[in-house]
This record gives sequence, C-alpha cells and structure tokens, in this order.
Amino acid sequence: GRDPRQQVAGVRRVGLGALEHGDRLADGLRRADEQDQHLAEQRGEPRMPTHVAAEQGQGAGEVAAGEQGLGLARARDIVGSVWNACLVHRLRTPVRWPTPSRSAVKLAQYREARMDLPRMLDILPAFAVPMAFARRPDDGLDAELRELFLAREADGERWRNPNPYTLRNAALYESRFDLFDWPEAPVQRLKHYCWHATMELVRQLNGYDLATMRRIDMAADAWFHVTRRGGLFGIHNHPMASWSGVYCVDGGRHDPDDGQSGLLTFINPFVMSTMFVDAGVAEMREPFAWTSRSHRLEAGQLVLFPSWLLHEVKPFHGEGTRITVAFNAWFHLRPA
Repeated sequence: GRDPRQQVAGVRRVGLGALEHGDRLADGLRRADEQDQHLAEQRGEPRMPTHVAAEQGQGAGEVAAGEQGLGLARARDIVGSVWNACLVHRLRTPVRWPTPSRSAVKLAQYREARMDLPRMLDILPAFAVPMAFARRPDDGLDAELRELFLAREADGERWRNPNPYTLRNAALYESRFDLFDWPEAPVQRLKHYCWHATMELVRQLNGYDLATMRRIDMAADAWFHVTRRGGLFGIHNHPMASWSGVYCVDGGRHDPDDGQSGLLTFINPFVMSTMFVDAGVAEMREPFAWTSRSHRLEAGQLVLFPSWLLHEVKPFHGEGTRITVAFNAWFHLRPA
C-alpha cells in the first residue's frame, strides 16, 4: 500500500478550493443585489433582491432572476456544502419573454416543422461515468470479516489509520491502508474477489484481449471502516488511482424513519449543468438527470467507480455497525 499522506494535498485542494470560491461568489451576489437595489431606488424604480423574486416571481426581469435563485438552490441540494454557491450564473439583464400572440405563432410553427422531423430523434449521452455492481453469495465470509475487523478495532491505535485526512467523526473507525497485505484467509478471499471484479471491469471497458490482460499488473491499497450511530465520512475522492471500490461487510440496521442513513452518495460530476434550471431541463430523465446517485449497501455488495468521482457517506442512524472495505487500484501494462 501507499502512504495515504500522498493523497492529502489533492483532496484538500478539491474541497477547500471549491468552498473558498463558493464563498466569494455568494458574497459577490449579495453585494450585487445591494448595489442593484440602491441604483433602482435612486431611479425611483424599486427592485426586489434575487432571493425575494425567486419566492414571489415579480415581473419578467425578476422571474428570470428568480429562476437563477432556484438554480442555486438545486445546486446546493445536489453537491452539498463543499460546492455551496459555486456554480451560480447571474443574469445581469432581464429576459425578453414572448407575448402570448408571439408564443402562439411560435407554437404553430413548431407543430408545422415537426411534421418534417423523423419519428424519433437520435438522443445519445455524449459523456458517461461507468460504475459496476456485483454481489457475493452469503457463504460465511462476511461474518468472518466482521469478527476480524471488530477485533482489530478493539486493539485501539495499532490498526488505526495514523494519518486521516477526510472529514469524519469519532463514531467512524478507519484502519490502516494495508488491509490486502494481511495474511488472514478471509481478507485474502475478499482481495481475490475484488481484484478479479476490477480486472474484469478494466477488460470490458477497454476492450482488451486475453493476451493484453496477462501483461497488466494491478496494485491496490485497501482499508476498512466500522461505523456506529452518527458516524459519517465527508465528500472526497481518491487521487493517484484509476479505479476504486467499496465492499459491504455489514450494512447495519437503519432506523426505519431515516431514508438517508448511511447512504453511499456519488456527486454528479456535471455540476455546471445547474447554473441555469428551467422547464427545459428541470425534469430530465436518466441517464441525463443531474441529480446525485445514492446507494444503501447491504452485506455482499460491491460497487466499483472511477477514483476521481466525488462521493460521501451520509450519517449512519441505526443499530449495530456498518462495516465496509474500500480500496484504490492502479495499473501498469508490461511491454509485449
């Protein structure tokens, strides 16, 4: 495994840089609203601040600004506090909304032109993020891993990660990053399963033949988490690796009234799509929707994803323990 301190700088730049930039944008918006309000009052034309217009929808210019406010709210819901207010795009001039008569003419023209269109447009995803899912049968491995991990956690600092860098709290225990080097049979069985699944993902996505696959060397670091009530793990990604994975040993027993408990949540990387949200894009369906993806893992489930993809674990509210294994993988192709 590698020293996890090597990953600190990149992760901090992602989170702190975005947060700092978002704060500057938010302050700029507030100052711009105050200046606009002051100038409008001097002209005798009071203007409502953007956030008020978003709630009340007053006038054409305010409607446009209001939709921008709604776009900001959507963006905050999606990317969370790290990206708060980062992607606001402020309309500085009112939108010229068509009059009803002009709208009717354009609608008629659209219907007429539509007769010349093919029955179905070719709508294709231009960009995509590959993720893979697998599940092991319950053969007793998860119970053996659970027993081993809880025993190592009870040993205290000996097995704990000495250099944590991602936001977490005391209810989450993180081991050292050398898990797959442990000689215990349950760990080696899990390593075998995770490595084979990852290599198969690489083969399918790259179209490699068997001869090429035999020349690929794979390296990885791995660790485990034990999470109790209230435990969380903040937004992060995994620098210096191409693929990452999370395997669930024990999903825990979630409180029935908390649908967010312990969710593994992946942040939609197309965050710029939220700079303006209106009826033309607000309800786009998969695979084009700009919402985040969340998964409540159960024992035996494996999720593979690109290491650059931002993700987090929501606070675990439930009984028992939520236990997962995570790993990063990188590859080298030997000459033929």
